[in-house]
Amino acid sequence: MVLVRGSMPTNQITVTTASAKHVEYDSERTGLALVNMDDTDVSYVSDVTPVTTSNGFPIYPKTYMSLDRKRGWSPEKAYYLIGSAEHTVAVIEAFGETEAEKQAKEIKASPQNVRRPR
Repeated sequence: MVLVRGSMPTNQITVTTASAKHVEYDSERTGLALVNMDDTDVSYVSDVTPVTTSNGFPIYPKTYMSLDRKRGWSPEKAYYLIGSAEHTVAVIEAFGETEAEKQAKEIKASPQNVRRPR
């Protein structure tokens, strides 16, 4: 898949009762959301393998979990999922700088913020 800066590709995966890597490591990813599309089954996610229903973070039916760099999470990591039964999870990945990151760079680069020698 070719990604453009600022793009947000989405795909759907099938989560089963066996631990599996569903999200590959990607150093360019700045945000990640996992949406449990099922009405009854729970997804469990972790960045360690094997993920189990005991050590994974639960994503309950019709809810989601999101990770982004600006809040201190690590969306670039690989993530493993397992389910209480087979079901579908939507994976939404964000790439590129956030508006806040762009503004911070602009402020830092502005002439008013350059220290002058005394």
